[in-house]
Amino acid sequence: MFSGIVEELGEVAENAIESRGRLRVSARAVVRDVAVGDSIAVNGCCLTVVAADGHGFTADVMPETARRTNLGILEPGDPVNLEAALAYGDRVGGHMVTGHVDAVGTVCETRDEANARWTGIAAPPAVIRRLVDKGRTWVKLSVTYDSSVIGPPTYADVNRVGASFVQAAPERMLWGSNWPHPTETDKP
Repeated sequence: MFSGIVEELGEVAENAIESRGRLRVSARAVVRDVAVGDSIAVNGCCLTVVAADGHGFTADVMPETARRTNLGILEPGDPVNLEAALAYGDRVGGHMVTGHVDAVGTVCETRDEANARWTGIAAPPAVIRRLVDKGRTWVKLSVTYDSSVIGPPTYADVNRVGASFVQAAPERMLWGSNWPHPTETDKP
């Protein structure tokens, strides 16, 4: 399990996924106390360490993992986000994340707002359905209308993910309210 908070920015040292099923990553922080068999998340994907030293680690990468992530197209020198697996008893400062990757989405929009960047990610309906079916997807669908630029009646700029999940598995949706709304003074 991982917190989803990047611990270190590493660098691809060697990508031999296609020929040997291995990825070598240069790193310092995540290898301080790592042992063979431990897990390290690379760009959010959980990989098993097969060798490690003070300069980095080598991990197994299965063909399915290479197809469903960006790991197969990485080149030496490319930066990668790294996080060592959580240990029982550690403080979790982010979220509980498995590091199992099901697909790669497509960034369809980005916009800056104050100190934040909104990123819209599109995926085919079959991918959305598979994520819901596996039960590994957690999405908080609340107050999306507050961040909408388009506004009512469709809120089209913020409803894509919510609509996809509702269509894929309506029986798994829990609806609630975040009233009182900080931007509204009258009840709807």
